[in-house]
Amino acid sequence: MNQAAALKRKLPNPNKAQSPMKNIGFDFQYRSSAELAKKFQIKREKLASDRNDKAAKEHALLGVKKNEVRFMSSPIIDEHEIKLDNFAAQDEVGDDEFIGDEDMNIDGVAGGTSEKKRVRGQTTCKNIHARSFEEREEVTFDKGQAVGPTDKRVSDLTNFLGAIARNPKFIPLVHTSWHVVSKDIKQRMWEYVNSKFLIPAEGEKWVMTSLRDAWKRHKRNIKKKYFDKNATIDEMLQNRPNEIPEVQFGQLIEYWDDRNVQCATKENNEEPSKSRMFITTRTKKGKEVHTDTQVAISELQNCQCSGETADDAFRVVFGKEQPGRVRCYGRSVMTSSLKKDEEITKIKQKHANEITSLKEEMKEMMREEMRYLFSQLV
Repeated sequence: MNQAAALKRKLPNPNKAQSPMKNIGFDFQYRSSAELAKKFQIKREKLASDRNDKAAKEHALLGVKKNEVRFMSSPIIDEHEIKLDNFAAQDEVGDDEFIGDEDMNIDGVAGGTSEKKRVRGQTTCKNIHARSFEEREEVTFDKGQAVGPTDKRVSDLTNFLGAIARNPKFIPLVHTSWHVVSKDIKQRMWEYVNSKFLIPAEGEKWVMTSLRDAWKRHKRNIKKKYFDKNATIDEMLQNRPNEIPEVQFGQLIEYWDDRNVQCATKENNEEPSKSRMFITTRTKKGKEVHTDTQVAISELQNCQCSGETADDAFRVVFGKEQPGRVRCYGRSVMTSSLKKDEEITKIKQKHANEITSLKEEMKEMMREEMRYLFSQLV
């Protein structure tokens, strides 16, 4: 009995595992729901405060780093001191793109209200602008063409050249053509590109050609989107692109609105006749023209001098067009496609004339209303 009683009186085992709740010091005392909610609210506010402090410190560090970066910090081109203010305006956007606003008509609960949708804009290449001279990447060339070392490296260089050509701080759009751009501007752009990429001397021609094409393409797109010959100068200035200064855009409008420039543009946009295409493509300076070709050219010129139109003269000399290809237009061009393009052009011109007429009527109505109001005041 004494042994059985001793077995019943078990002593605490010091090696026995304790409850994890005791190890973590969990408070088992009863708490009301209001008291627990208050404690939880205090902890949540403390965590939120810690997160805000951490974010503020990181933002301050980023601000210091941004102030230290200068786009034109390369020792090659410090003398030029180009300031790229338009890139600084995009600091809160990603490294390779900025976000623009686009009007979208969204049909929903609001009943088709117009809202702003954030869409991808043009590439700015801010990460490449922020490179130091020691961080520039090498680009390999073969026979004057950029080929590597990777496709991404070539793509980065191409996008970077486009961003420079679109930046009015480097080259404004007020130049009438690439040929009149000064050598200093071109040299400055070449040096700046070479401060971000390691480019051999043989790649200079490719770089400058790419800059020229990107600049001309940008100028053409700006004119197509923002210039309206039927609008007033004030209206176009109000709708100008943000990246182009108002003074420069005003000069562009005056140039594009010039009558001589519009005549030259119209002449360049007109499709050349078959006779002109035939003569131009078969006569080159310093090269002898084939005998049969010279005879055909003489006949075309004689027919036009006698009063025939260019197309009629071509038809007289070469005969009627056969089904299929159309002469002097290359492959895959047929008579039906030419007629369709002609009809589309006529419709566009008709709509443009109607818009011009409506605007003139609106202006006349406003003048009449102003006269009436003025007469009432007198």
